[in-house]
Amino acid sequence: MSTRAGSGVVPLTTRLRSRGILSADNLTPQKARILLALALTVTAEPEAVARLFATY
Repeated sequence: MSTRAGSGVVPLTTRLRSRGILSADNLTPQKARILLALALTVTAEPEAVARLFATY
């Protein structure tokens, strides 16, 4: 999940986490989609994808 607002982070609440939603940290939706596509070529583990979002 990401936001189209000018800046800011989508907080990862317990409710979102329980539904399997990852936070794209401070990435725009467009950048998050590209990073997710690249991440899925390497792994399908949600924890690994979340680390990539936090790193980049």
